[in-house]
Amino acid sequence: MPAYDYYRDLPEADQDRLDSMIRYFCDRPYGTLLPKTMYRIEDPANKIYAFKPRDERFFNFTAEGGVVIITNAYHKHARKMTKKDLDALALSVQYRDDYIRRFKGATYYGDPGN
Repeated sequence: MPAYDYYRDLPEADQDRLDSMIRYFCDRPYGTLLPKTMYRIEDPANKIYAFKPRDERFFNFTAEGGVVIITNAYHKHARKMTKKDLDALALSVQYRDDYIRRFKGATYYGDPGN
């Protein structure tokens, strides 16, 4: 779980900031737009968003039932996304596609016959 590993390595103050942002996001009525300083769409075609606490970016998407899946994270390198940042975004799309494939195939937690 790359995003969780990244999160665990953050200082406690940064973890608290992300936790607060997620709580704020989840407590808002469905469809409420959050400030772009906190949350913004990074890939409209694949509906990948990013929580933005300080200089970290936590890529995520919303799954069926309104569940927010945080896929991976990175430290912001520049004002605009660098090649490394775009690679992290591409990886998030792969994680999203994999999640959807496994969820639709009912194989998210392994073979249902086992």
